[in-house]
Amino acid sequence: MTRKERIRKILVYSIYILLVPAMQVSFSMPAPFDGYTPDFMLLLVVISGYLFGTFDGAVVGLFVGLMRDYYAGPAWTFSTERPSALIGVGMLVFFYLGILASLIFAKAFHRRLSMAFVQVLLFTFIYKIIGHISVFFVGVVSTGSPAYLTFSQIVLQSILPQILLNIIAAVPIVLCLKYLGPYKSGINRMLPDVGEGKGRQWQIA
Repeated sequence: MTRKERIRKILVYSIYILLVPAMQVSFSMPAPFDGYTPDFMLLLVVISGYLFGTFDGAVVGLFVGLMRDYYAGPAWTFSTERPSALIGVGMLVFFYLGILASLIFAKAFHRRLSMAFVQVLLFTFIYKIIGHISVFFVGVVSTGSPAYLTFSQIVLQSILPQILLNIIAAVPIVLCLKYLGPYKSGINRMLPDVGEGKGRQWQIA
């Protein structure tokens, strides 16, 4: 990678890492779709990891996770008057999601753009399950009550709407990372599974 390419990569990722969380917060107030909003931060991490590899997914995951913790941290402690004691949880979760996204389907399907939407579906489901489990246990610890949503409420009123919105919102993010992303021509040629010959397969939808 040349110095010019490295500078482009850092600048582009920096812009997205600052812009996407800000857009997430702005888009969420008020929530436009009956209380649901696309999870732009999750999409950026998952799609970056899938298209551009483990290192990119991990680094983007760490920084986006930090922004996630910064914006949402107080909610974890059920208080807006003091900083969250759990800062770093988002960093850890998004770090691993970025790594996993770079490994699942990537080599078998040559990082095809169409499979990015399958990744979005899969990781939205995983993230929502992790979220519901976490909220359940935090509620039990803080209130002592195991009361929570029913299974149908979790699936029909939380997971499915979020998957649908994320898949729709993934379209512009995939296109931005492909055509206005950190790599010229939208391909990280440093990856072992992406060569000059394989690059054409990667571009096939």
